[in-house]
Amino acid sequence: MALEEGMAKMERLGCLYLTFLNHPEGLSFSRIKEQLAPAYTGDAESARRKFERDKDELKALGMELDYFGEGQPLPNGSLARGHVYIPRDEIERLPDLKLNPEEASALAGILLYAIENPDNPRNQELYRSAAAKLLYKTPTLLAGTPTEHWAPAQGNADHLPEIRKAIQKRLLLKIEYPQRDGSILEREVEGRGLISHRGRWCLVAFARDAKAIRYFYLDRITKARATKVQFKPDPKFSILDHSLHPLTISLHDPVTIQLTFEPESKDALLDFLAGLPQKLWKLDGHSIAVTTTNRTALFGFMLRNPGTVAGLGPVEILADFEKHINSIRTLYGK
Repeated sequence: MALEEGMAKMERLGCLYLTFLNHPEGLSFSRIKEQLAPAYTGDAESARRKFERDKDELKALGMELDYFGEGQPLPNGSLARGHVYIPRDEIERLPDLKLNPEEASALAGILLYAIENPDNPRNQELYRSAAAKLLYKTPTLLAGTPTEHWAPAQGNADHLPEIRKAIQKRLLLKIEYPQRDGSILEREVEGRGLISHRGRWCLVAFARDAKAIRYFYLDRITKARATKVQFKPDPKFSILDHSLHPLTISLHDPVTIQLTFEPESKDALLDFLAGLPQKLWKLDGHSIAVTTTNRTALFGFMLRNPGTVAGLGPVEILADFEKHINSIRTLYGK
């Protein structure tokens, strides 16, 4: 019950914050009660006492409200009708998230409960995504809580602790990894970092036999052992340059594609590009330039989200897209 009440309170405060963001000129309490009817039920005075308590919580979030009683002059020169509340300063966004240890622990508990007890698989994915974004911005946010809860779910993570240790201490790893012909090959690799996509961990490592960076999915590694051999760090390597995003799958030489979009489609496109290294795409007004080695993945996104992309270039890419559509029509007889 306490958890449900806490969640309801957070939802109510979030709605209040957004309501005043959209009404910087202020609102009467009767209007607030009308817009947030489920939050402030009962008679007017008891509902307003509840709102006054919420007003103090809003102040802690960075939004302070000034109160004007019946008949008092308002900043715009008119007189207040009823109880009126106006944001003291112009608010454009929420302040940066700063949590003390107790708040971080409480947040960790809520996220942990939500991940372990999801309403449905989609929500579980969203909860994990929220935790990952918080950790990306502030890696020490959930310090002291079990890190396994924030890791992507996967069938075989037995090798994760050994691989993490090898990466942190720069120890050469010996791993057994399946080949295309079904055989298992032992390989010596220098772990550079870990990345994940859609619930799968992947080791980014310098493979000594190939003398190049290679990707190794943890759920395909059959054995992993950290040796006592230490290797030198690579100062030019950055894990941010690596991704399991579908646009980075190497199916052809890199091509740069120009996309134009309507304002209402911007969020959908940015969500699709989330996780793609920043150096591979650039936003400029209502257009995005994306460099990819898998244009088919982009075409697939466009077909699944019709109308999101309003224009496609250069002309040879547009021709490839039309060929892609025609091949699908031929395959399915449409």
